[in-house]
Amino acid sequence: LDPIIHGKFDCIICHGVLHHLENPQEGLSALKNVLKDDGFMSIMVYGKYGRTGIYQMQDLMRKINYNINNFPQKIHNFKTLYKNLPENNWFKKREHLIGDHKSSDEGIVDLILHHQDRAYNIKELYEWVNNSELNIIDFIENKSKYKYEIEGIEYSENIIDKYSINELFFGDIIKHTFYVSKNTNTKATIDNLDN
Repeated sequence: LDPIIHGKFDCIICHGVLHHLENPQEGLSALKNVLKDDGFMSIMVYGKYGRTGIYQMQDLMRKINYNINNFPQKIHNFKTLYKNLPENNWFKKREHLIGDHKSSDEGIVDLILHHQDRAYNIKELYEWVNNSELNIIDFIENKSKYKYEIEGIEYSENIIDKYSINELFFGDIIKHTFYVSKNTNTKATIDNLDN
């Protein structure tokens, strides 16, 4: 992306793309390059712990499909395996969190057979965003889980530590959806019409 060719944007929405790139850091930096200084981005990338069973299934399918080069056969193999999964399989146990594999063959490819798939825990997410000189402003989905107060637990003052504890506590955050900005303070005041 070239700001001279494409211009700069007030708002960039990028959901479900960056975690599939060979280099997600370069992808995020490329988006930042065309973001206005007072603009923001809405981003969604995969959450590591909530997708636990998915990554085990991906590993299993790589082993089963190790010498197969066509997707119809890979999809067939998944469907055959899926029908025979025991109830104690992690993918089966956490199936209530995902449904792409039930919607279409494309959903199977995206969820299970994708060649590149990177997930982030909270600490990795903040490092990734900060490495592009951007700031996480707020989470869009699961906001109440990140900010939850576990009764009887004394949290660190560090927000990343708190969110990390809560991410592990709930264990079902399959994606992180959040706003980022070049600025750290993006709070608009109601009496300033320029905001």
